[in-house]
Parts: sequence; structure tokens; C-alpha cells
Amino acid sequence: MRGWGKDERRGAFQTFNWTVLSAALCLQAGTGFITPEIIWLALLTLPATIFGAWLGARTYHALSDNNFRDVVLGLLFLSGVGLVWSSLGSR
Repeated sequence: MRGWGKDERRGAFQTFNWTVLSAALCLQAGTGFITPEIIWLALLTLPATIFGAWLGARTYHALSDNNFRDVVLGLLFLSGVGLVWSSLGSR
């Protein structure tokens, strides 16, 4: 992805995330994981999700290519730290 602009990178990230999240939803629905309580919780968080998407779109348009790259790498790093932290905390 080096040399790509922020539009190309965003398109690749969105396609990947959409595919992974759709597959996860199908698998969870197929195994009976999605209960009425889960649907209620999803509806409860819908306003925050829409606000987050709106805020992310505004931020995306305000960032340059280099700033977008730095923000994405920073968020990926924080996500990795969070995953490591949560795996160490469960032991």
C-alpha cells in the first residue's frame, strides 16, 4: 500500500473490514449467537455508531495523505497494544 493515496488505502481497508465483519455476522447468526438481547444491544449502540461514522468521515476529509497514514498506523498500534494487554490480563 506504499505509494497509494488515502482514497485507495481507505477503499482497501473498507473492503477488507466489510468482508470480515459480514463473514463474522453470518457465522454468528448460523451458530445461534445472535439473540434478542444482542439485537437490542446493537440497536442501543446504533446512535453512537452513526455519530462515530460521521466524525470519522469529517476527520478523513480534513487529513492529508501523510496525516491519514500516521493516524491509521497509530490506531493499528493502539489496537495491537489493546489486544496484547487484554490477553495478558486474562492469565
